[in-house]
Amino acid sequence: MKYLLDRVDEQILCALKSNGRASHAELSGQVNLSRNAVRVRIERLEREGFIRGYTIVTGMAETTVTSLPL
Repeated sequence: MKYLLDRVDEQILCALKSNGRASHAELSGQVNLSRNAVRVRIERLEREGFIRGYTIVTGMAETTVTSLPL
């Protein structure tokens, strides 16, 4: 089933773009919904493919990376 984004979905996505680690409580305050409603929307956004994953970006030029055997 195709889902169209509403204004609240767009606000959640925008907030997550700025801070992918934002908690449901933080997001709920930004979009004026309960934490549970935010959780349900994020789960649907993931299921529908609007959110495909979470990424970490490091300042590799500033960081020394040592590879350890597993």
